[in-house]
Amino acid sequence: MKGRRQRPVGKRIRHEQDIRRERIMWAKRIGYLLFALFIMGVIFFFSSQPAAVSQGLSDGLLERMISLFEGILPEFMIAFLNGYIRKIAHFVIYGLLGVALALCAGSFIYVEGPAQPEYAGIWELAAYRRSFRLSYFWLPLAIGVIYAISDEIHQLFVFGRSGEVRDVILDSCGVAVGIILVLVIGQKKRHQ
Repeated sequence: MKGRRQRPVGKRIRHEQDIRRERIMWAKRIGYLLFALFIMGVIFFFSSQPAAVSQGLSDGLLERMISLFEGILPEFMIAFLNGYIRKIAHFVIYGLLGVALALCAGSFIYVEGPAQPEYAGIWELAAYRRSFRLSYFWLPLAIGVIYAISDEIHQLFVFGRSGEVRDVILDSCGVAVGIILVLVIGQKKRHQ
């Protein structure tokens, strides 16, 4: 074994820890990506159903909610929910998509350590950090909005369904709220 140097034990342990950390990070990335794809699949499934089937699902859900909240909520509130149950469902499912996309994008954008330009004065560094944080918001939002548009286009080809601009706006708001939720919770965790 002449000429071959062995790595010191400390460096080898650090190297093994780096490999383990990288494997965990890739497992998280794949998990977040699968979660986002699952939510997209659920949205596609519900969008593929004809109007009569979709209305039947909404009515069944509404009946369950009425029986659940019958003694708690007044009648006018239940009637109000009847008109908005589908819109609330749009907002909630796209909010979940926003959470999934934010987690996914955050896991791929995240770099360990101070990845910054070699020379950075105070203003350049501030601009770099701000653009880095904004990419956590804008990238998942763009993906979510594009998916909402494609979903409404898809509904144009389903019997009895229609694609509506207001649904795209509502879906996009749901995505934005989901992303903001992840960013706010992540920010609070970092400061603890």
